[in-house]
Amino acid sequence: MKDGGHAWNWFWITVKIESPEFGNPFLEGELSGEFTNEVGQVWKVEGFCNSEEGSRFEIRFMPPAEGKYAYRLKFTAKGETQEYSGIYACQASERPGMVRVDPDFPFQFQYAGTKLPYFWNSTTTYSIVG
Repeated sequence: MKDGGHAWNWFWITVKIESPEFGNPFLEGELSGEFTNEVGQVWKVEGFCNSEEGSRFEIRFMPPAEGKYAYRLKFTAKGETQEYSGIYACQASERPGMVRVDPDFPFQFQYAGTKLPYFWNSTTTYSIVG
């Protein structure tokens, strides 16, 4: 079990490929993951190649609450599949969460973790409406 992470913070997993044999690892290799919390909610996440020769694939997940998350990863390349699994223990966080559209006021934003309003103050986003 991996410990130490906090809610609303990235949890990274790196899959190292010992002898990569890719023409193009960005097109020929695929890493996908499934994260499940203690109450059965499931998040499906796509990974990505993070090296030119294909020796490192990574996947990121941002847990929305404290608790344990079971993960299953599947790496596929050239018709072969490797699977990995584990449990990630996530601690509570002081972070307010991701910024999302407020469902009650669709022209405003809020932090998903606390539902506190988020005020976007910028002079360069005048074209966001158009």
